[in-house]
Amino acid sequence: MEFTPMTPHNTLEALTAADLMTRNVLTLDPTLPVSRALARLGEYEVSGAPVIDAAGHVIGVFSARDATRNIDSPSADARGSAPRVNDDGEEVGEGEESEIDGVRTASVADWMSTELVWVPPTASLRDVCQKFVEGRVHRLFVLERRRLVGIVSTMDVVRHLAG
Repeated sequence: MEFTPMTPHNTLEALTAADLMTRNVLTLDPTLPVSRALARLGEYEVSGAPVIDAAGHVIGVFSARDATRNIDSPSADARGSAPRVNDDGEEVGEGEESEIDGVRTASVADWMSTELVWVPPTASLRDVCQKFVEGRVHRLFVLERRRLVGIVSTMDVVRHLAG
């Protein structure tokens, strides 16, 4: 039997998403308040997490970036609702109180992104890297029959390549 050294080309084809992925993944319920979701992200030291419905399917992703984008949006907590008023009956505008109130009342489902970028467990490292670039994302869901089996992050790939 002849030994074949690993070259960059065959490494990219030989490794799969299943080889690189993190299996124990923080997931979020769509009804979880944004404030609690942000606390969970901080607790687990991650920037985002998949949102899983009652059937166990991935329906979105919630990230700190989603929260920042929504807090900065003038209509972040309006979303079709009546104007907010403070305890004195004055309408609350786009100021700090409105932003804090939005974080308190919004759920993960209100602010999550529903655009999922994913790969099957059999995807090669080359396919994983192409998905990172095409989707302009730093994490890919690894799905099997619409169910989450893991996540591959850019750091997982870098950690593996660094040895």
